[in-house]
Amino acid sequence: MTGSENMPRVGIVGAGTIGMTHVRAWQANGITPVAIAELNEEALNRAAGEIGAQPFRSAADMLASAALDIV
Repeated sequence: MTGSENMPRVGIVGAGTIGMTHVRAWQANGITPVAIAELNEEALNRAAGEIGAQPFRSAADMLASAALDIV
């Protein structure tokens, strides 16, 4: 495997200040999270659109639906 196939599939819980700090830390290391969970729909849509991640309204839904390596 090469390229993005070797990248871990990361999910983030929360789209507030701390969640987005985690997103930026992953991105600084060349990894963009593929899923994000947030209860606040406005914050969820903003964050998911900004990073191109699949949005979930709950962490449970994200864990059940997304094939993730790291949360």
